[in-house]
Amino acid sequence: MPVKKFYAALIVLSLGLCAGLPVAPASAPIWWELALTLKTEGSYRVEEPGASFSGTFRLAAAWRGRLEQDEQDYLLIRFQNDLTGWEILETPDDPEAYQTLTQEDTGAEPVLSVKYLLKKGDFLYLDFIAEGVFIPLNPFGETFPLPLPASEEDAQGQQGNEYNAHLIEGSNCVAIPEKEIFLGPVEKTFSWSWKRQEWTLRQDRAIFTAAGHRASITVNIIPHEE
Repeated sequence: MPVKKFYAALIVLSLGLCAGLPVAPASAPIWWELALTLKTEGSYRVEEPGASFSGTFRLAAAWRGRLEQDEQDYLLIRFQNDLTGWEILETPDDPEAYQTLTQEDTGAEPVLSVKYLLKKGDFLYLDFIAEGVFIPLNPFGETFPLPLPASEEDAQGQQGNEYNAHLIEGSNCVAIPEKEIFLGPVEKTFSWSWKRQEWTLRQDRAIFTAAGHRASITVNIIPHEE
């Protein structure tokens, strides 16, 4: 084979072998933009001696921040935290004694709190929880935190309740392989369903609460080199 054809064939072969391999960025990122989009909808029931209430709710929230490498770990800095959608409707079993209430009748709004990003092994785990609303909305007797989505890392965040123990489908383990954030933009969606029913004794009164929701969170990570 002539020399020129030999080298031409070698170059073509080399390009063909490399085409299927991931291409690392020219230089390592110095920070990453992190954006979270949480969506959930669910329902609840509260039965206290003398009154009972049923409710439905829908929540959408967006969180945006900056991620920086700190030796073997990462620093998480919040830029923006927005409640992009919030609806709640509560109806009493006895409409003559209590009111039908919505988000317009209460100043309480949920907040998406992103606590930290923890590196464990080859993965980066997000710790977050949505919280801040108590039920029933009607002013009667005892109130309870409305169970809203939380990550697996925040297992004890719901007022000490074991959130993870009541998952019925999917996974709330929000984890990203660390190596992926160095190769380019990352987008992943995690979804799950959650349900709990329990009796609680408060001041010698037995109170029944039931709640459930479906949740999804989309994680976007964009690397920046300057």
